[in-house]
Amino acid sequence: MDNHFHLVLEPAAEQTISRILQSLTVAHTWHYHKMSATSGHVWQGRFKSPVVAADEHLLTVMRYVESNPLRAGMVSDLACYPWSSYVVHGLGRHLPLVDEASLWSSLGKTEETRQRYWRSWLHTPLTEKELAAVRRSVTSGRPYGPAMWVEQTAVRLGLELAPRRRGRPHKTAEK
Repeated sequence: MDNHFHLVLEPAAEQTISRILQSLTVAHTWHYHKMSATSGHVWQGRFKSPVVAADEHLLTVMRYVESNPLRAGMVSDLACYPWSSYVVHGLGRHLPLVDEASLWSSLGKTEETRQRYWRSWLHTPLTEKELAAVRRSVTSGRPYGPAMWVEQTAVRLGLELAPRRRGRPHKTAEK
């Protein structure tokens, strides 16, 4: 994307998303400043990293991420967007940074069938409900998955699921 990027990551047991993104953004910022003779912040704002269930919700997030250039009107064919894992999932090209999702095999019996399905599915717009659910998860930090899994994961991670009230807390009346 022009002003942000999306990654779907599964860190190894000894890794954290924070460390991975710190390394990535520091390296990118250094390279960017060297190439363009600039200084200062390249990326604005903190990254967002909701936990995603390893079921069809993961496939929805992958679809959201890979179809974003199409949805944003940056390309008319996802194969034309160079910064995407679509070339792996939709076209079968190997990229060393992209691992196969555990659910990938559920999309068809052969790799060709899975790729054909993926190409078709990504060129089919997400529903408003799907878009809203993914965006709500990203902006709130709420886990994305089935309701029971979301509740269990939130408890395990110490996340508050109730929406926060906007503004400052009301004063309590003392008697």
